[in-house]
Amino acid sequence: MEINETMIKGLEATWSNLCDEIKRKQKFKFDIFEAAFSQTFSLLKSSLAEQVLDKRYVRLIATAYLFANINDESFENTCLAAAVLTERMLDNFAFHTSNVEDTTAVYIIESRKEVLLDFNDVNESISKLVKIYEDAFWRKHTN
Repeated sequence: MEINETMIKGLEATWSNLCDEIKRKQKFKFDIFEAAFSQTFSLLKSSLAEQVLDKRYVRLIATAYLFANINDESFENTCLAAAVLTERMLDNFAFHTSNVEDTTAVYIIESRKEVLLDFNDVNESISKLVKIYEDAFWRKHTN
């Protein structure tokens, strides 16, 4: 697969901007995240055929990883769910590239539930995580 460096640089900037918006303004732009996630997933998935990850992906992975490590309970659940989904995608397709699938199971400690996330269906995966986070929040505050 030919690597489109302009696309990679654009995705790097998008991930960086998402992080900045969240940290500075506490605003999460889901539509921008969804596009960045899908494009990054597609690039990383298609690179698996190459056997070796091209070094031009390193900065992209690093900026997406910074987003994935956002972990502040003051942020909205959608943002936290997006960070978890991004981390799992990077773990499967950038860090551990053996036996990769388009789905991953995540165990959510707060709710003691495991959920299956599909990287091809960002909306559904985020919705599942948000519901679990919301349920855990209400349980925590009503007990």
